[in-house]
Amino acid sequence: KDAGARAMPQKAASDNNRGVVRKGPQRDAPSVRKGPQQEVLVRSASGFRMRVGSLTQLHELQCGVCKGFIEAAVHAPCGHTFCHAHLEAGAAAWEDLEQQAAHMRELTVECGFSTKRAREALVEAGAAGLAKAKELCAKSASLEGRAVHVKPEITEPKFNWGMASHESVGVVLRCDDKQAWVSFPDTSGWHCLVAEIEVDQVADRIRDGAIVQLRAGSVPRKGRGGMVGDAVGTVCCRDGCQVTVLSPHGPWKGFVDELELVDPEIAAMSAEDKLAAAIVRLKAAVSSVLQPAATTAQLVSLLKSFLKACEKEDDACFVVQGTQREAILQLCGAVDLLRATGLEMTRWNNNRSIVVFELSLAGLSAQEVTDAFQVSARRVNVALAALETAFGPVQEAPPPDTYLYKALLHIPVELSELGLPIEELYSSLRDIIVPAIAPQGEEWSWQERGWANEGEMVDHLQVALSERRGAAEIAKKQSRDEAEKIIKRFLAQGMKATIEQDLSALGEAKFTMSKEWLRELPCG
Repeated sequence: KDAGARAMPQKAASDNNRGVVRKGPQRDAPSVRKGPQQEVLVRSASGFRMRVGSLTQLHELQCGVCKGFIEAAVHAPCGHTFCHAHLEAGAAAWEDLEQQAAHMRELTVECGFSTKRAREALVEAGAAGLAKAKELCAKSASLEGRAVHVKPEITEPKFNWGMASHESVGVVLRCDDKQAWVSFPDTSGWHCLVAEIEVDQVADRIRDGAIVQLRAGSVPRKGRGGMVGDAVGTVCCRDGCQVTVLSPHGPWKGFVDELELVDPEIAAMSAEDKLAAAIVRLKAAVSSVLQPAATTAQLVSLLKSFLKACEKEDDACFVVQGTQREAILQLCGAVDLLRATGLEMTRWNNNRSIVVFELSLAGLSAQEVTDAFQVSARRVNVALAALETAFGPVQEAPPPDTYLYKALLHIPVELSELGLPIEELYSSLRDIIVPAIAPQGEEWSWQERGWANEGEMVDHLQVALSERRGAAEIAKKQSRDEAEKIIKRFLAQGMKATIEQDLSALGEAKFTMSKEWLRELPCG
């Protein structure tokens, strides 16, 4: 090490840090001093000598094209540095660059492939051009946007399970270099190898515009909502694994693994074929029901009531509510089975706690009415026989409770006499009222408790206090079981609460749905 190298001027050190060797008349080859640690001395173009600590650092001064020392350094956007001479191009080269840029725009902007995949495909395609690059991009991105699940034989994915499992079904967000990132309902961006996943044949058919219904046996994570009662809807948006569906009952949001396509030929199917299809859905759905025997018993009970009405040629109109309503609307295939016998769900109240099924006889002559009852009676007998074949002898459920109930909270007299503003009084009682009408972990809404929103209930409390009634409605239009549960929770908190019949809801079941709607629904 000589004194010149130790006393290296700051300017030379600065040039070294930037990886630049300035042009000059002299360009010495580096001299290597061997010892315990090799050092390299480089004489710069301006006459200064620079010391490079090791041979590996010498690569920072090396041009990636000519492998010599960098001259007139130019820093590229990618972070590398080259000699300026290598970046000079003639007219032909510029035309070639413009063509490559046009191909990149075609692949990325028009076709939607990633920049990385487009660049790699163009390099691999070479002289084959844009068509070959598109083919290569499409081949490597074949799983993007597809619904997939983990292959059954995979016991431990390379990047661990995380929140995923063999039962998880998601949509591939990105697929690069034999790796994939999947959006599952419970985790987004799950990382895996392409070889570890395969297409889910049922969920992969759920695309925008598809006509769908809830998959038999699935329990929607966000509730049934607009897909209640075997409703058929149109997929209006699929974002990752999340799906938005429009049905006659309203919008529904869920996931691709909770839906299945509706047979496009269902409208042309015979009544016997529709019955058989409904039984298949029922068998798949019963496995997910907590009390399958009690649930099917409610369905059998309604069918036998319909059969009696057909035999007597009586008014075939049935108000379904309470436990019977829950059993029929929540069981996939039940409403389809009733439709196949002739019963249609025609009316319901706002929160669907009351549903009306009836046989449509409007506009028929006396003989046509008789024929309709006879046809429905035959179909009901076929349905009952099919249910017995599928599930064995089914006991008929006891007659359903046709009444709805309301839960009343009794306000202590001393609280009423304090004259507190209703907002202050309600804030002191809210921590008792809300957990009582909706325990943590239960799916519920204010509409299901008989109110448009929380404010409507508070207004009712205010009226009850001002009129000194002593009791105020907390939940309305409830089944007896649900109302009794609410009362027990209030009593456990030391509050007085009672239950009464609520007959006001029957007059609200008047909204009529279109029976012909099946395939089309305007999307706005």
